[in-house]
Amino acid sequence: GLANGRMASTVAVTTFIEAFTALGNLTNIQEFFKATAVKSNKQIVQNLNGSNGGTTLVAVIIDEEGYLHWGAVGDSIITIFRKGEFLALNEKHIFENVLKERYIAGEISQIEIQENPLKKRLINYLGYEGFKNFDVGKKPIQLFTGDKICLFSDGIYDALTEVELEALLSQNAAPYDIASNIIHVIEKKHLKN
Repeated sequence: GLANGRMASTVAVTTFIEAFTALGNLTNIQEFFKATAVKSNKQIVQNLNGSNGGTTLVAVIIDEEGYLHWGAVGDSIITIFRKGEFLALNEKHIFENVLKERYIAGEISQIEIQENPLKKRLINYLGYEGFKNFDVGKKPIQLFTGDKICLFSDGIYDALTEVELEALLSQNAAPYDIASNIIHVIEKKHLKN
């Protein structure tokens, strides 16, 4: 949804794929994620040349032993769908989290969080000159047979309920087919952008 999003997301994905392809081994995946995010951000900012824009990004690597490593920035989410349950891995980088911290500190009320019109605004993303960090998993997550790794943009999780996603992910189908079905169900809803 950010301005110049197509360019920014293309640069981010291309940068990550090229860096991963050049990676000799998986000994320091956390550093790989962080360094590649910084490189992506720099390239996007240069391409924007003073214009506004950017992208969110979630990325996962599954190593030879079947462990998942992840990194994220923005409001896209990574979740593991395991035995009918969603296991969320990352926090969204949105203003609502800042508001929640202020609520916990006793500075504002719960109603002020709910009514704040800026609560969904991104506070960290690629293409942002104030880019703070790329969150990475502190330790690898062991995967099990039947786990489905989901990388969802807000266009998915805002359009579908958890029940709808659960039904789609419970299908015994190839990942590509499940992804196509998710897109098809969202398109049938004719939601406004």
